[in-house]
Amino acid sequence: MPHLQVKQILFLLPCITLSLAFADPEVTEKAVIQAIKNGDASALIKLCNTIIDLRLPSIDGTYSKAQAGQILKDFLSRNPVKNFILQRQDKSEDGSPYTIAEMVAGSKKYRLFFLLMESKGIFLVQRLEIVEILRE
Repeated sequence: MPHLQVKQILFLLPCITLSLAFADPEVTEKAVIQAIKNGDASALIKLCNTIIDLRLPSIDGTYSKAQAGQILKDFLSRNPVKNFILQRQDKSEDGSPYTIAEMVAGSKKYRLFFLLMESKGIFLVQRLEIVEILRE
């Protein structure tokens, strides 16, 4: 019986550690940025809430986590990130952390914005915008 309990603890430990890590918004922000830089939609969607407001070129709406994952996978695979410049990290009026950055992906330049919201004690992406910066 004690052997089974050790296995259960070893199984749950990474889950608990992950939950504690994302209880810190800075950890979530860094993980989101790294996932975007790497073009890793699977890692990115794990950091999103169950429903996410998503705005990309030609897409603007509210999607389930599964739908958003497919949309982001398609976008990131067609637009590999070449350069990423963090511009600002702050908190909104209600205290929700947000990040603004510029990135070059494919042959275009984009402004990126994401907003984190606390859900069940962890911070997750609630809104993600990647908008093309039109050249003059």
